[in-house]
Amino acid sequence: MKSCKGCKHADWKRRADGKLHPDGYGFCGCEVRLPPLPVAKHWISRPIYTVGTINRHQELPAHCVYWIMA
Repeated sequence: MKSCKGCKHADWKRRADGKLHPDGYGFCGCEVRLPPLPVAKHWISRPIYTVGTINRHQELPAHCVYWIMA
């Protein structure tokens, strides 16, 4: 899917009364685990990835492989 709407990992920003905030922002709560490395190898530095900001009003540039129906 090119949108996070309906994904179980989507954690949308909400108002105090619990309704979705009109700005449409949220975060992707999908936990990504890196595969373990062999003992003879190691990471040179810590792998870096983005925070995972999402928006209901914008389409993603590509389909998300982690999208799961809520």
